Amino acid sequence: MFSVLIGQTLVEVLKKFLNRAKEQADAQLGMRDELRLEIQRREKELSELREESRQLEASRDNWRIDYFKIYEAFYELRTILIGLMHRSGETTLNVPELPKRGGDDHGEQK
Repeated sequence: MFSVLIGQTLVEVLKKFLNRAKEQADAQLGMRDELRLEIQRREKELSELREESRQLEASRDNWRIDYFKIYEAFYELRTILIGLMHRSGETTLNVPELPKRGGDDHGEQK
């Protein structure tokens, strides 16, 4: 009878130990799943931001191309105006100047 009591006590202690280990493993599994989901969410957000950055760079390049087209057209028209002024002998007209850019070579404003 004494050995049965000791056996049952050992079984109960072992059962509590195994239950605690199982609970810890379940908690760790849950944390790993949460972290995995967080990593996936961050990776998706990063890829969306990279795509947005590519689109903004393409838009910036298009604006830069348009700027230089306008710049070139302005100076072509300015040259035509100067030529016409010299032909006609007109000296009272002011030849327009292109405004100075406020930013650096990258088009950023200071």
